[in-house]
Amino acid sequence: MNERIEKLWYQAGGHYNGGNQHTWPKYTIDNPEKFVELIVQDLIHSMIKRYGDDDELPIQEIKLFVKKHFGLEEQSTEPNGLHTCPYAEEIHNDYETLCDCDEEQQRQCAADV
Repeated sequence: MNERIEKLWYQAGGHYNGGNQHTWPKYTIDNPEKFVELIVQDLIHSMIKRYGDDDELPIQEIKLFVKKHFGLEEQSTEPNGLHTCPYAEEIHNDYETLCDCDEEQQRQCAADV
């Protein structure tokens, strides 16, 4: 479980039963509705903090933001390691254009941002 989601899970009464030699370990939550509400509130707060109160954000940008926010971004399945450019994302809000820079170039782009 990612750190952000785990924090919200605990706030909603989440707990872990480690089990024993006769039972499987089990994650449970006392209030699933509160858990969902906390996730939505956290996401809305973070989006407003990042983008302001803009009602005209493109859906692709919102999808990528949600995945990144909760640590769910998918690894690139594109051939030749194509991925979105962190520089283009940060500076131009371009979350669709793919590039093939190597890991060092990605670090340099992120440092430039």
